Amino acid sequence: MKWTLFATLLLCACGDEDDKADDSVAQDSDATDDSAAADGPDLALTDITKDGDTLTLRYCNVGTEGGETTVPLRLMNVDTTQAWERGGHAFPEPDACAESDPVPCADVGLDCAQEVVVEGVVDPYDAIRELDETNNRGTFRL
Repeated sequence: MKWTLFATLLLCACGDEDDKADDSVAQDSDATDDSAAADGPDLALTDITKDGDTLTLRYCNVGTEGGETTVPLRLMNVDTTQAWERGGHAFPEPDACAESDPVPCADVGLDCAQEVVVEGVVDPYDAIRELDETNNRGTFRL
C-alpha cells in the first residue's frame, strides 16, 4: 500500500493598512524603551580555574557602566553545598574582568587532586542592580 501526504499552508494577514501603521509605531516605541534600559553594569561569571590546590573565579562587567561598590563572590562544592563566600572584590569597569584571590580547595571541602564540580556566583544576593541577573553564576567541572 502506498501512502501520499498532502499538506496545505494558508497564511492570512488580517486587518487593514492602518493597523500596520499602528504596529510599527508601537514597535518603534518599544525599541526606544529597550535602548534606554540597556545602560548599567552587568557582572558575568566567566570561568573558574583550578591551579594545584586552589580555585580562582573570573568575572567580567559586560555592561555599559561601572559600579561604585565592591562585589561579593561565592564558590560552592556542588556535591556537599559547602561554600566559601567573601565580599570586597573589585568591581570591574565596562568590558573589563577581575579575578578572586586563590581559594584553597579545602575551604569548600574539596580534594583538588581529583576532578571537582563547583558553582561560582558573582553578587550572590543580587544586591547590585544589573542589566542581566541570569549570567552571575556558573557550574564548572575541573
